[in-house]
Amino acid sequence: MKSLILMAIAAFACNIAKSQDAHDYDLLELEAEKTNVYNVNAWNTNFTIPSIRVNFKGNDAGNNANVVAFNSVGAGISFGKGRLVVSTDKSKQVIASKYKNTFSVQTGVLFAISSNSSDGESSNVFAPVLGFNVLNFNVSLGYELGNKSYQQKPIFLAISYNLAISDIVPNSFHLVRKKNDGKNVDKSAQDYDKYMKYKPLSAGFGNGQ
Repeated sequence: MKSLILMAIAAFACNIAKSQDAHDYDLLELEAEKTNVYNVNAWNTNFTIPSIRVNFKGNDAGNNANVVAFNSVGAGISFGKGRLVVSTDKSKQVIASKYKNTFSVQTGVLFAISSNSSDGESSNVFAPVLGFNVLNFNVSLGYELGNKSYQQKPIFLAISYNLAISDIVPNSFHLVRKKNDGKNVDKSAQDYDKYMKYKPLSAGFGNGQ
């Protein structure tokens, strides 16, 4: 089980290895010396801090689930919509950016190792999860592959708080080119690339003003 957890951590490290580069910012319609907000589609990676876990039971006693607070942690990768705040210099080079999730779907794992069980053996949590994020909150269904209590079903519900890696490691998100919104635009037209870029939501405001 420890090797599985180490594999999950290694896979997550690979997810954050690719950071935002200058080419990805080409997907934005940038303005010189401005701070603008864009609605974008993006991949992002997150640490997951579970708050509540609902374990389902298979018994006839009428107690079909129990709610517990638990100390496992998790990691996940998400895709969805969010707002990107970007500041530029006079050459339209990005000098600061921050991605804020609005709504996204996420998959990942929860894991923990504890040696505090009554029989002295380790109690392991290792569960793949799939769910959705609203702002920084996550709701997921998971499948427990580690230790389970008596009559506990492997499927559980988790409500968690997400800490985006992009809040710790700058630019560790990945923008996705927006799709054509249905308008008949000639791909050979000179302004096609500009049309396909994300537009700022407002006129923005000048940096240092």
